[in-house]
Amino acid sequence: MKKVILSAAIAALFFSCKKEKYDFDKFSVSNLNGEYAAPLVASDLTIQDILTKADKNNNIQVGNDGFCTLIYRGTLFTSRAKDFVVISNQTLAGQTYDFTNTTSLASFNAAANGTQFGPYSNSATSILTPTPPLIDSLYTNSGTSLDISINNTMPAAISLTITSPSIIDLSTSSAFNKVIILPASSSTVASYDLGNHLLKLNDGIGRSRLNLSYTIKLQKTGNATGSEQIGISSQLNNISFNKFIGYLGSNYTNPNFAPYKDTVPISLFTSTEPTYTNTIFSLVDPKFEVRFYNELGVSAKVDFTRLDAYTPDAWGNNLNPTTLTGSSYLQNVMINPATGFSSPVTTTLNVDKNNVPQVVPFINSRPKNIIYEVNGSLNPGGPGYLRNFFTDTSKIRVDLDVILPLWGNMTNLVFLDTIKDINLSNIPAKTKKLVLRTYFESTFPIDMGMEIVFTDSLYNPLYVLIPANTVVIPGASVDANGMTHSPKIYKHDYIITNSNIPSIKNSKKILIRAFAKTTDYPTNIKIYNFQKLKVRIGIDVQPAFKFN
Repeated sequence: MKKVILSAAIAALFFSCKKEKYDFDKFSVSNLNGEYAAPLVASDLTIQDILTKADKNNNIQVGNDGFCTLIYRGTLFTSRAKDFVVISNQTLAGQTYDFTNTTSLASFNAAANGTQFGPYSNSATSILTPTPPLIDSLYTNSGTSLDISINNTMPAAISLTITSPSIIDLSTSSAFNKVIILPASSSTVASYDLGNHLLKLNDGIGRSRLNLSYTIKLQKTGNATGSEQIGISSQLNNISFNKFIGYLGSNYTNPNFAPYKDTVPISLFTSTEPTYTNTIFSLVDPKFEVRFYNELGVSAKVDFTRLDAYTPDAWGNNLNPTTLTGSSYLQNVMINPATGFSSPVTTTLNVDKNNVPQVVPFINSRPKNIIYEVNGSLNPGGPGYLRNFFTDTSKIRVDLDVILPLWGNMTNLVFLDTIKDINLSNIPAKTKKLVLRTYFESTFPIDMGMEIVFTDSLYNPLYVLIPANTVVIPGASVDANGMTHSPKIYKHDYIITNSNIPSIKNSKKILIRAFAKTTDYPTNIKIYNFQKLKVRIGIDVQPAFKFN
């Protein structure tokens, strides 16, 4: 955020030439009195000029009527679906084959080695937990794996075929189908990467249901005792998805959805130049705009349970007691869902003096930070099932605009600057006087003042050209609506007499303290981009001699 625009004219006018060196040897005789004259400033400056130079981040909005509004934009928080919807590793339903569900022990032992038995088939349905979420479809990323563990203690080699209508390879559109060959009395773990797969978990009976079918064939290698078996266990591990379709459940909460507490800086009031220590600052119609940008096909509700101003002292203690906490308008804020995977929706909450009157003293207290606390839930008060959808990159972002229409008043806004490395030693020794001549024609509704002190290299004052608290550019008069019409014209000569020339010649620095206040403070004024300041500043050097 940039410095307050109301005072930017001071810097533009008086600081733009601060590094210049004025060589009095090059001044020319310009009139019959032998005066040396040099123009210093000749410019016409509008508020639009100031805004164009100062507004590096497009924080100024100008209305059709020219009225100016300063906007601070920030983000409270961004919540991504992959951070608050995490599906843990899943243990799937296992399967056991022995002499009770294949062939009888007597038949097995009676057969010759090499005899084949089967196939024997069985299906198992696993419910992914927890529920909710209830998942219809999950599009998986690489790294998601189906791990099959087989422990075979039977005296038979086995061929195990695993199929699943729930797992679809998106590159071939085919259902999962794998065959594992295992020798007698051995074990193995087979791992299958399910990247670029679709988990179809709605089988028409329910959601979050993953179905696996096992078909096994045996080839005898020896006789059995009857205690042997084939044990199969399955795991769905490292579940990563790029698209989710299902239902998160009613009033779904997660700390990663709505961070419980944080601060956001209001950099308009964090600058030490200008210094705001003694500044009185008042805007008539400040406001907030809170925008909820939602890429998830999920509605949400948030409560601002805390919204406090924070202006710390040197020890971190809060000097600012103003707060918006407790406003009912900031509770039960509904966020609309996205209408499609690529159709985000923005919901806007406008906070102004009409619905939250405390916002005026809140902003005028000049907080350096806002402390906020948010609670939130998804599918607030939803029915038994809503179709939720999102991707791994889908997010809900909450943006905050602090909107400051430049309508109000201020006083004691102070700047401090230093002009270094000036060299005025070549001022003619027989100078009668120096005259700094100023002409201002202003429709700015701002009084701008200066203190100018010539000092030595250690900042010890040698000569005061303009005393403290001197208004050098009076602001134009304002009407009942805070607008200016007729320009204010002001002329003034600042004279340095011969007795003060030695102090000027010996000076090494110039201290400039500039200040601003609105015209007829505390009358409220308005800033328009067409308001104009005409400036003419020159210097005359009058020698002690005269030509005849």
